[in-house]
Amino acid sequence: MKKSQDKIADTAELRRRAEKRLKESKKKVVRPETEKDLMRLIQELRIHQFELEIQNEELQQTRNEVEELLAQYTDLYDFAPVGYFTLDIGGTIRQMNLTGARLLGLERSRLVNRRFGIFVSDDSRPAFNAFLKKVFERQTKETCEAMLPKAGNHQLYVQIEARVSEDGQECLAAMVDLTERKQAQESLQASETRYRRLFESAKDGILILDADTGEITDANPFMKEMLGYSNDEFLGKKLWELDHFKDIVTNKFNFQELQSKDYIRYDDLPLRTKSGQEIAVEFVSNVYQVNGKKVIQCNIRDITERKRAEEELQKYHLHLEELVEERTKQLQETNKELEAFVYSVSHDLKNPLHTIEGFAKILLEDYSKLLDSEGQRFLNIISSNTKRMNQLIRDLLDFSHLGHTQIKLLDIDIKELVNSVFEELKPSIKQTTQLDIKPLLSAKGDLSLIRQVFINLLSNAIKFTRTREQPIIEVGSKVEVNQNVYYIKDNGIGFDMQDANKLFVPFKRLQTTQEFEGTGIGLAIVERIISKHNGRVWAEGKVNEGATFYFALPNINNKL
Repeated sequence: MKKSQDKIADTAELRRRAEKRLKESKKKVVRPETEKDLMRLIQELRIHQFELEIQNEELQQTRNEVEELLAQYTDLYDFAPVGYFTLDIGGTIRQMNLTGARLLGLERSRLVNRRFGIFVSDDSRPAFNAFLKKVFERQTKETCEAMLPKAGNHQLYVQIEARVSEDGQECLAAMVDLTERKQAQESLQASETRYRRLFESAKDGILILDADTGEITDANPFMKEMLGYSNDEFLGKKLWELDHFKDIVTNKFNFQELQSKDYIRYDDLPLRTKSGQEIAVEFVSNVYQVNGKKVIQCNIRDITERKRAEEELQKYHLHLEELVEERTKQLQETNKELEAFVYSVSHDLKNPLHTIEGFAKILLEDYSKLLDSEGQRFLNIISSNTKRMNQLIRDLLDFSHLGHTQIKLLDIDIKELVNSVFEELKPSIKQTTQLDIKPLLSAKGDLSLIRQVFINLLSNAIKFTRTREQPIIEVGSKVEVNQNVYYIKDNGIGFDMQDANKLFVPFKRLQTTQEFEGTGIGLAIVERIISKHNGRVWAEGKVNEGATFYFALPNINNKL
């Protein structure tokens, strides 16, 4: 910049001297006497012409440099992160940069010659006016903070720093936007207030430690209440110097270990209060940063009552286990007695039933001619009921035996098993029955018991489709989560889903099935067998639209 100014000064001096010489040359004109003098004069004029051209080029270059420097200054001024203002003694805006105009929220042309104070909020205006007066009176650099209202109920917090110009008639002011910093401070202050409230009202004891020295810098009210110590008995003490924490950190070495870990927890520690009372506490230590400095927060929770309740609960559980064990033994003995009773009664009933059935058969075969039709009907009823009674006895024996039957797990080809059961039941199947056997997953189970499941379910399907012109029975399987599901579906008489919970209860026969033969034990046997295989059984149906019985087995083997 100085070099350019020097060049401008030299050019001005050169012009002044040239003009002076021109005046002198007009007073005395020397004409060339010879052609040689004329040529010399022309040569000299050409040299001067070149000198002038060179000087002109230098002047143009200097001008360009000055304009470039001016543009740089303007950019630095206009786009500075700080708003710059020139204010007169009355606070009228004489000049400002673009940043200042943006902070005030108007175009620069609309701000010139307007009083700065009208852009300051009502609350901040008295302080701003006092600040501006002080700047001109003291002729020193002054600072103030003000609030500028913005559109949408927003506020702009700014810091203004100003000093008087050399002539004392104007001041140069710089304005910095403090809104984000102010909001951050307010947010931090609110956060600290919330933390302090939590700290003061917490129902856990809290100690704050200096992570470098181990000194206690703060203790909340509940900590003092829990242990019975005053504030002075905590503050300034090192953690390992407190007798009631000797089981946590007994010396400085243990504290150094605590320093190196971000989190330490003790679930059950004994503490002694100032009055000598023994309490159990849960101790949790966290290390975190506050303003770049590590602190340790220790949370101490009194778990004495909880521990006492847990001990009582444990005693109760032990007592309950004893009661359950005793009750289980009683039930086992009762079951054994019931099984023995069922077995005994069943065997005791067999002989009289066989006798009744035998005599009824003799009467029907040898003496039917001596009986009228009503007598023969009575004998047929006796014969039918003795057969039903025999079947019920067999079912009861089978059901009772399942309680202590040990299952033998084998790989079972379910498709082969179903075909075998259908072949066995073939005499009871109507010729018009449509059998549809879908792909069947193999299973692992007790072959004889799973065979009994299919016998009972398929017998049911055959029995309850007997009244249909075109009976349809479908058997299939599918894979679900961790289990193989098998189903037997028919288009028989069905059932009401409200009665579904009665299907697998012994002797619970539905109203819709009363006209069909049966003892009410078959589905109960199915449910007990599947339960012994750790599976489950259920059914879906609709009256006169058929039924589907499902049972699921763990899919130890799910090959088709």
